[in-house]
Amino acid sequence: MSATTEDGVAAAALAWFRKTIPDKKHALNEHTIFSAIVLHETQIGDDADATHERFQVLSAGTGTKCVGVSGLCRDGFVVADSHAEAVCRRSFLRYLYQDQKHMPPDSIFEFAPVDSTTLVGPLQRRRRLKPSCRLYMYISEAPCGDGALYDLTDTTLEVIHESKLKKQKLDHPNDEVVTVPRRTTGAKQADSTAHSNAIGVARVKSGRSDILPANRTLSMSCSDKLCRWVVLSGVVVSQVQDADPTSFRGSCPCIVCSYIVRS
Repeated sequence: MSATTEDGVAAAALAWFRKTIPDKKHALNEHTIFSAIVLHETQIGDDADATHERFQVLSAGTGTKCVGVSGLCRDGFVVADSHAEAVCRRSFLRYLYQDQKHMPPDSIFEFAPVDSTTLVGPLQRRRRLKPSCRLYMYISEAPCGDGALYDLTDTTLEVIHESKLKKQKLDHPNDEVVTVPRRTTGAKQADSTAHSNAIGVARVKSGRSDILPANRTLSMSCSDKLCRWVVLSGVVVSQVQDADPTSFRGSCPCIVCSYIVRS
């Protein structure tokens, strides 16, 4: 995925958010995470050297909360994971269901070719993502889990150090200031409540250390879920789609995060 594509995906996602979400004032200490699945369609014009690109937001979501164990519903009436990435993917599934049901002329899917010797009706033909289309996910902040493990730059560390120095001089002038060269994952190991910088560890989403066990979430980290979501369509839609699954295309892994784009 080129830098131009990254910028296009990020610009399309943020432009959609600014246009769609009502503009209202928030407190300085209020924030949320924004995620969007963006279509990147490339079309070749009459001139072989001329290409036209189109970016379109297909689904989006915001959120940072999860339901604890005591709040889960066995009947499935409670959304356990409301992190932006999970909400965005859930919305995208609805988009796929509607597209499969109505099959609009401008669909990003097409009927897969069939063997000329095989007789099948329109309802039996499988569909696939058009070759000119690619799907990318934009996330305004690193997804919790492995995706949040990255080294801080020297400039960032210097800013953190200076900030701590200023605070320390006011509160405890004689104390030594210590900076951490590596950030935590924003999620806890599935079998432990301790933070870890180890890569490849299955983790549940983070929570405050003072939360009772009954109120802690069982939802896995967004990084773990994104790995599982490489095939986005899910079981239901996969029954009518071609063997080439609907999946993210690109790098790292096919996620455009603002901290990656700008760093």
